[in-house]
Amino acid sequence: MGDGVPGGRQAAGVLDTEAARAALVEVSASRDLEATLARSAEILLQRFGADMAITYVSRSGRRMFWAPATGPLSADSIFPSPQTFRDFAFAERVNAKGSSLVPDLGQIEARDKSREAVYARGIRSTMWTQLKDERGADLGFVFAGSLAASAFSPHDLVELEAFARLQQVPRRQLDEGSLPVLRRARERLRRLPLPGLSVYGRCCQP
Repeated sequence: MGDGVPGGRQAAGVLDTEAARAALVEVSASRDLEATLARSAEILLQRFGADMAITYVSRSGRRMFWAPATGPLSADSIFPSPQTFRDFAFAERVNAKGSSLVPDLGQIEARDKSREAVYARGIRSTMWTQLKDERGADLGFVFAGSLAASAFSPHDLVELEAFARLQQVPRRQLDEGSLPVLRRARERLRRLPLPGLSVYGRCCQP
């Protein structure tokens, strides 16, 4: 993973559903929020045989937790300033769609800057879903990308959504500085520096 070799279901180290679920439940019990978010990205990468995975949470301080941490598919390799990169088009899609599955970025003729950034590194298929807090308020998203086209199925997206529900982050764990931007989802998504990732609407529709 992350070394230029497509993932997919045949990749070594892929976790089955129950193992991934158990790992997420275990790591969610930690009092170390950043360690929890970083580990969740690693678990999602392993579960879906992905080549990159992200957990993003709106908060003060570090917001984006990326796997792999190093190599050509790391955040620093794809985006010059991954923690401050802004993509309002992606923010709008998160707000409007909730979840998304893209079988092949190569079939998109007009890619925006974020799509082009990951596509330039070889990412072909992507899926993502919103991340909520314990009250159901929008908090961020989880994302998986693969070097192989059609690497993820609609069933994978449903499973990703289920895993995201297991990753509910208690609001009390967020620092006080992040709370004002959580009051309105649309306003929050427009203001936050979101990482640019390739997405279209649910069921592969732009």
